[in-house]
Amino acid sequence: MSDDADRADKAIEDAVSDGIREARRAHGMQPTGFCIYCGEAVKTNYLFCSSDCSADWHHEQTMRRINGK
Repeated sequence: MSDDADRADKAIEDAVSDGIREARRAHGMQPTGFCIYCGEAVKTNYLFCSSDCSADWHHEQTMRRINGK
């Protein structure tokens, strides 16, 4: 039998998963099995192979928006 803490944990996990899914859909990014920055193979449902690739990609996107590209 689930207690209140288990139900709350499940609700939080579901909300986070939904948020991640919506963010990816908004950016048009879907996991392909390869890092979208460097092309290295990644685990299922991951977009980047490391936090470094994620940070570098986001930095480049920010710079493109700032520069109007």
